[in-house]
Order: sequence, then structure tokens, then C-alpha cells
Amino acid sequence: MDFVADEAQQMIREAVRDFAEGAVRASAGKWDSQADLPASAMKELGNLGLFGMAAPERLGGIELDAQSVTAALEELGAAEAGLAQLVVQHGLCLDHVVRAGGQDAAAKRLASGKQLGCHAHGEDADDLDSAEVKTQATRDGDGWRLTGEKPAVIGASRASLAVVTAQVAGEAGLTAFLVPLDLAGISRKPVADMMGLRTAGAATILLQDAQLDDAARLGPVGGAAVALEPALDTARLGTAAVALGVARSALREAGRYSQERHQFNKPISAFQPIQWMIADAAVELETARLLVGRAAWQVSQGKPSGAAIAMAKTRACDVAMRIADRAIQVLGGYGFTTDFPVERAYRDAAVLKLLQGSGAWHRVRIARSLAR
Repeated sequence: MDFVADEAQQMIREAVRDFAEGAVRASAGKWDSQADLPASAMKELGNLGLFGMAAPERLGGIELDAQSVTAALEELGAAEAGLAQLVVQHGLCLDHVVRAGGQDAAAKRLASGKQLGCHAHGEDADDLDSAEVKTQATRDGDGWRLTGEKPAVIGASRASLAVVTAQVAGEAGLTAFLVPLDLAGISRKPVADMMGLRTAGAATILLQDAQLDDAARLGPVGGAAVALEPALDTARLGTAAVALGVARSALREAGRYSQERHQFNKPISAFQPIQWMIADAAVELETARLLVGRAAWQVSQGKPSGAAIAMAKTRACDVAMRIADRAIQVLGGYGFTTDFPVERAYRDAAVLKLLQGSGAWHRVRIARSLAR
């Protein structure tokens, strides 16, 4: 396994880093407090091709490998995690559409950034099994009627399209639909004062007899899992990369502050307790990065990667929480204020832990893979 980025991968990382450091980081605190994103930031994401990073070139994407995608998301996450996770959730929507097939026109609009997508699947944060999805799809002539509720969908306030999974009476599996969010019978309730990832625009999607043509169906009736499961794994790897960025940003802030803050006529970085907290954080960050890198490599090589992704997602999100906590301790009272970004890192990390399945859910998955 080669841990050295090739020239193309390094160029992607540097291009996204230049954008993140130049156009995002300085404004991230204000965007977070206002739970908003300027149109200029969204436009630049499109110009960089980040809305179609992994999409096939035939659909207007740039078809990056998994290592390049995770590198880009880490750089975005280090500057503003909500923006990075918005890209992940859009990518989840697009990935599901591409895997299901039959929606090339919509996939092209999503890949170009002309339309923003979100993914409305889980209805319980700790269990993504089909039995926990209560949304119903009922046959209506040649079409369908959807009724249900998808809580706290990341990106739903900003998106115009959503992949929605639902139960169909008499079918054992879920069925997926590509749903325009301006459709009659659909309303969105923004999640006010969300703990973290505020810029991502989370909202609850309410469906009340929303009518769809059968052409909106993604894949076979009852067969959503064929596209859903690999798409969710790709998103989990993306979320792990965003968590790396959050952890890296918190560690950088702790290191910078420890050198600037003086006590007893010396920087606090000279004191062993501070050194140990920062050293432990650096070690944990590197272990998480190795797991994310290994999972991305396995995906790129076409190798089975479910367990590796679960390990990467669990470790990266746990590490982001711990490093943000240590950064708050290093900053002391200042760590709890919005004058410094470490409290935002802590809030963002807490939400990242729950997306696409909590740490407990992924640990069960890892244990089952080992048992096999």
C-alpha cells in the first residue's frame, strides 16, 4: 500500500486547500453563527468540480479516486465542516442516483452543481435497518404517493432534489425515489439552532401524499439496497475524512495558542501537561488518518472495504471529539467562547459521530465482520 500521494492527488489537495484557506476559513465562524452559506462559496465549489468529484466523466463528473476525494474533504473539513459535509451528502445523493441508473439527466445536473441534492434515508440515528424506515410508498395508478417524515436531513434546506427511501406494502426491502423538493405535498422544516454543522442546512422533510411518476423510482421495487448500501459506505468514508479535517483544525489551534499564551514568563507549550495533550492528539490524528487512507485505498483497488470504512469512520469521529476536547482544555476559558474555533470543532465532531450510523452501530458491524 503506497501512502505517498501521486502528482494528481496532491494537486487536488492543494487546489481545495487554497480555496478552503483563502475563501472559507476566515468567514467560517460567521457562517456558523448565521447558519448560512454565501452563494459565492457554493459557486466556487461548483467551479472546482467538487459536486461531481467521484461521478463518471460521461455524466460530467471528474471521476476522482477515493484517495483524492478524501483528501479534498479533509481540506474542506479543516476550514468549515458544515460545508464539507454538505458536499458529502450531495455526493451520497448523486452516488445513489448513478448506481441505480436510469436518471442520467438528473445525474448530470447534480454532478455539475446546477442542482443540489440530499439523501433522506435513515429515520433513526442509531439504526439504519429497513425495519426502522416508516415512510410509505403507495401505488397510485402508474405512479406513487409518498407519506412519511425524514428527520434532520443534512442539506435538505438547500437542496432541490432528494433521494427518499420508503417501504412498499408487500415488499421485504426498501424502494428509493428521486424526489423534487418543490413537489406538492412536500414541506421542509429547518432544524433551528443545530448543535453542529450549522451551515449544512439540515431540515426535516415532511411528505404527505406527494405524488410521483414511476419514472422517479430508482431501481427495482424493494431493491434499493443494491445502490443504497455501497453509496452509504462511500458517504461514511467521506464523513471520516471531514472528521480528520475537524481534528486537524482543532490541533492546529491548540498548538498555535500554546505558543502564544505565556505563563510564568514562558509559553505554556513549554509545560509538560500541555506537551502531552498536544502530542497525544497528534498521535491519534495520524492513526485515524492511516485508517482513512487504508479504507480509501481499498475502495480505489476495488477490494472489499465495508469493515475498513467502519473502522475509519468510528476512529476518525472519536478522535475528532477527543482532540477538540483537548484543544478546549489547552485554551482554558477561551476554549468555550466563539472567539476561537475549537468550540465549533467540538460541536461539529459531535454531529459527525451520528451521521450514517453512530459509533455503536459501526462497532457492531466491525465485530460481525470479524466473526465471519
